[in-house]
Amino acid sequence: MKILLIHNKYKYRGGEEVYIENLISLLKKEGHIVITYFKDSRDIKLFTDKLKIAFGLFWNPIINKELTRLIKYNKPDIAHFNNIYPLIGATAYRVCRNNKIPIVQHIHNYRFMCAKGFLFRNGKVCELCVDSKISFFSVIYGCYHNSRLASLFFNIASFFHNILGTFRLIDKFVFPSEFTKKYYIRKIDLPKNKVIVIPYFINTMMKRIALMEKKDYFLFVGRLSEEKGIIQLLKIFKTLQKQKLVVIGDGPLRKEVEKYNINNISIVGNLPRHTVLKYIKKSIAVIISSNWYEVLPYVYLEAIKEKTTIVVPNNDNFKILPKKNSKIIMYKFLDFGNLKEKIIQIYRSRNKYRLLPVKSLFQNPYTPAYHYKHLIFLYRKLVRSS
Repeated sequence: MKILLIHNKYKYRGGEEVYIENLISLLKKEGHIVITYFKDSRDIKLFTDKLKIAFGLFWNPIINKELTRLIKYNKPDIAHFNNIYPLIGATAYRVCRNNKIPIVQHIHNYRFMCAKGFLFRNGKVCELCVDSKISFFSVIYGCYHNSRLASLFFNIASFFHNILGTFRLIDKFVFPSEFTKKYYIRKIDLPKNKVIVIPYFINTMMKRIALMEKKDYFLFVGRLSEEKGIIQLLKIFKTLQKQKLVVIGDGPLRKEVEKYNINNISIVGNLPRHTVLKYIKKSIAVIISSNWYEVLPYVYLEAIKEKTTIVVPNNDNFKILPKKNSKIIMYKFLDFGNLKEKIIQIYRSRNKYRLLPVKSLFQNPYTPAYHYKHLIFLYRKLVRSS
């Protein structure tokens, strides 16, 4: 089968890119031909680039020409979309439909109902645009790329494509978690027969790290941005003396985060994934301090794979994930005082967490085999019915 993967890379690498790289490897390993159509947000440099993007949100002749040529030459059987903003846009849906290519849209965030994509603003969950018939709150607050003008173009373009029925061209929406699927169905007009849950998977080609001595540090892995709660987490450790924190990642708050690179806090930036796994294995616990409704953090699955303690907020998404791993510890969502208490408790009992035998949850539905089985079944079903 020939699979066309469409994705607009982010300025800062995150779990979505990890998934796409793993998916490409998995599909090729299974003997499929993977055709990629990628754009990179890091290529946006000039004001004229931003101007072209703004108008391209409605119709992008360059995308139309490039993608049409790619499809005519490669003749893919199916198109698997991921992120399309800001350089690709909804034009790509029309191009695929005009060429009779079935369309799968993978949902990695809340972009279809929130200009920012995270349902997060001013330090807390924001559902103004979701719960209102008028979604122009994002324009008032400049949610899209921190710009009122960019937010205005994004909202008008979204309204335009909704009227035109562009998003109805999508044959299937793939969700990594049950929570996100239910949230979409509840909040927007999304037919239940168009949705499916297929969780992310961990690359099993990367072997589990051998047993090694635990170190006295907690670990944060992820995008350095406000919705990840990184600043609140750093403030917690700034008030602690014995407890150490290692931060792996990059993002828009990098400069602010680096100010905390003192005493018991180490900021190490981006690292290769096999190195990240070693940090996970050796840590006392991995902390997910997110302020938003996480879809399914990759580091969560990686920590499960390495049998490392995980500290997560007790919001509904994490509550419905499997709980057989007794080393999953929950704190009150958005209560960083409670998170601090949990960190202190874990540190005091750290020898217990080092030695506690726990059966790994690294099994269905997080394996490549499970993911491939369900995704390829979906592909073939859509191709047959097209």
